Order: sequence, then structure tokens, then C-alpha cells
Amino acid sequence: IPDKLGIAQNSLSGPIPATIGDISTLKRFVMWGNALSGVIPSAIGQLSQLTHLDLSRNLLTGGIPSSIGRLSNLGYLRLSRNQLSGD
Repeated sequence: IPDKLGIAQNSLSGPIPATIGDISTLKRFVMWGNALSGVIPSAIGQLSQLTHLDLSRNLLTGGIPSSIGRLSNLGYLRLSRNQLSGD
């Protein structure tokens, strides 16, 4: 099972699957500079070992899931240049 998933600047499109939460060993999830769309799945909050999350420069919409707040090991979060909404 991988602990890093980095596929930046590859023109990937479509939603982030909710099954991302099943990769329990994931520490780094880097998908910036693609064309990912839809909402950030709340299942990201299941990635308890995640230290680095970069989903910037995509086409993501909706709010930031509150489950991200439960990621106690998260030291780097970058969600800029999307179409996210909320307070």
C-alpha cells in the first residue's frame, strides 16, 4: 500500500473518488495542476496519517469538508486556485 500519491500537472479530470479514504497509509496526496472537478470527498478525513495535502490549481467546487479538521498530522494544506466556497 503506498504512502505517497503524487500526480501533479497531468491533465487528470473528473472527481476524486470517495474510496481515497481507503488508502489508510497515505501520508502525501499531491494532485495540483490537474482538472479535477466536483467536491472534495469527506472521506479524505479518514486519512489519519496524512501530513501533506495539495489539491491546488484544479476545478474543485463546494466547501472544504469539516473532516479535514480531524487530520491531526496534517502540516501542509494547499487548496488555492479552485472554485471552493464557504466561510
